[in-house]
Amino acid sequence: SWGSIFFDFTNNGWLDLYVNNQFLPNTLYKNTGEFPLNDVAAETNTQGLFGTGKVSYSSAVADVTGNGAIDLLVNDLGGKAQLFINHEGTKRNWIRFHVIGTHPNHHAIGANVDTRIGDRWQYREIYAGGNTYTSQNELIVHVGAGDATHADEIVVNWPGGSATRTLTNYPANRLWTIYHPDQLGDGNGDGVINVLDLLGLLGGWGTVQPGSEIYDMNGDGVINVMDLLMLLQNWG
Repeated sequence: SWGSIFFDFTNNGWLDLYVNNQFLPNTLYKNTGEFPLNDVAAETNTQGLFGTGKVSYSSAVADVTGNGAIDLLVNDLGGKAQLFINHEGTKRNWIRFHVIGTHPNHHAIGANVDTRIGDRWQYREIYAGGNTYTSQNELIVHVGAGDATHADEIVVNWPGGSATRTLTNYPANRLWTIYHPDQLGDGNGDGVINVLDLLGLLGGWGTVQPGSEIYDMNGDGVINVMDLLMLLQNWG
């Protein structure tokens, strides 16, 4: 194998496995939470990539269409790159996180994101390279939610032990931006908490929405008086 990728192809909350082979047809092992895993590459047209039986040496995953289902890009040996658009994942819920790091690691490479949905935890790490030859997956953290409508708890640990944040009750089927504690409240990124940031917080008052996460100071999913008080404590 020239690489393998664990990703939640079906958004059922269990990581599936795509194995990128050079001398044998590629395989996609579907995970239902029970072993053994079944190879569904042929029935999902990801074997060649599109059932052609070709061999490959490079692959990567990302939500190319922005619909919450992880798509798969494969480069065949001696052929063109092929993109598999995932429709199976659209049948279930999902939640995605864009973790923001600090200079010079703006992409938060090395951060861990642990997500609890119901009584199950799912663990993810943001990393650069390391899964398939000459490839890079998207840096967005993707978590399949199944039938759940929200994540009960999200724990983010930034690399080097620099910071930890816990967020609760964030709705599913959204891409959320998670900021380092040092960035909270500074909506315009000028390094100063002032009246402009106060106006931004007031404009996002209520249930947190994509774009207002930087004002959810305590991470409870609601922008309210508690967040206002915390912002005022950091004034200046």
